[in-house]
Amino acid sequence: MRRLRSLFWWHRTAGLLAALFVVFLAITGVLLNHVDDWRLNERRLGLATLANWYGVEVPPVQGPYRAAGQSVALLPPRLYVGEHAVAGDYQSLHGVTEVDGLVIAAVDGSVLLIDPTDGAADRLPLPTTGAQIHRLALSQDQGVQVATRNGRIYQLADGFDDWHLLPIKEAFADSAQEPVPGGDVFRRRYLADSLNWERVLADLHSGRALGVSGAMVMDLAAVAMVFLASTGLMLWSRRRPHQRRRQVRSQRSLGRGSAKRLP
Repeated sequence: MRRLRSLFWWHRTAGLLAALFVVFLAITGVLLNHVDDWRLNERRLGLATLANWYGVEVPPVQGPYRAAGQSVALLPPRLYVGEHAVAGDYQSLHGVTEVDGLVIAAVDGSVLLIDPTDGAADRLPLPTTGAQIHRLALSQDQGVQVATRNGRIYQLADGFDDWHLLPIKEAFADSAQEPVPGGDVFRRRYLADSLNWERVLADLHSGRALGVSGAMVMDLAAVAMVFLASTGLMLWSRRRPHQRRRQVRSQRSLGRGSAKRLP
């Protein structure tokens, strides 16, 4: 009887631990099943400390520059304009300037026309495929010019819809802005934007969020489930003969009681 009580205590303890584990898995599992519905793959946690704990590496800051009252910096592949991240992936930033309240940024082989209020951007690729931008500048008449690494100079048309190839003899404006201090702000911003809810939930669901410790916790929880099932079967098998005896005794006592009531 004492062994049975001890086994029941262990079974109940394992059941409580397993219940917590199952509830945790159920919650994270439901959230993962609705990643697209609730846009969890787009929502960022905004926790730089957690990203540091994950070991996220921050790429070198290109910039920042000042234009249209905003700081502009590239941490590949993310381009930031103030508080906004510009849609798209970029690898190199060759200069930033301002025209008519728009931020003009030379990235890769294109020029971006960016609205500083919301980060919306139009991309204007150079007419020469594979051209690599070397420098961005403004001419004296506020024309946007880019110099390529092969020595060509292009100027953006007044309507921002086409490029004009300038004669080689025409001097490049060479009035591009120089980077300003403030890279640490964008490093923290990059870390804060590095993790989304989908990744963290998936790591919590699988135990990867805690590394080796998380895997051990999941292993222990799995062992607890096996132990719970085993002890449950043992308790059921041991209680069954006792229940049968009790039923027989109760039936006998009921039979005796009914016999005594007969006249």
